[in-house]
Amino acid sequence: MRDHKLNSLGNLLGGALSRHGIGERVIAAQIVATANELLVGMLTYEQRDEVQAVSFKSSELLLVCKTPTARYAAEGLAKSLGRKLEEDYPSQTFKKIVCVFKSGKASDDEWYNGGTV
Repeated sequence: MRDHKLNSLGNLLGGALSRHGIGERVIAAQIVATANELLVGMLTYEQRDEVQAVSFKSSELLLVCKTPTARYAAEGLAKSLGRKLEEDYPSQTFKKIVCVFKSGKASDDEWYNGGTV
């Protein structure tokens, strides 16, 4: 009976997200958070603070790197990161993982609102 209650709650939540048109944004935020968690385990200790996933849009994950060496490391991990994300989110397509260099801290608003690197 407990599984039925949880399933019903999941259906209610999923329905509410769909009605309000924010389901895709919630999933994108979850993917970004998962990518950042995975990156902590994949990067060296020194590089952990230098690479940050900031957005998932149109099947592309955007990683911002604070140094050129961090970008190089992130590009080397892109395929592996993509495979792990596909395992966690089998209903999503990951066409590309884009790694860009930008000094300073990345701002999500900057990317979502069409800012440039």
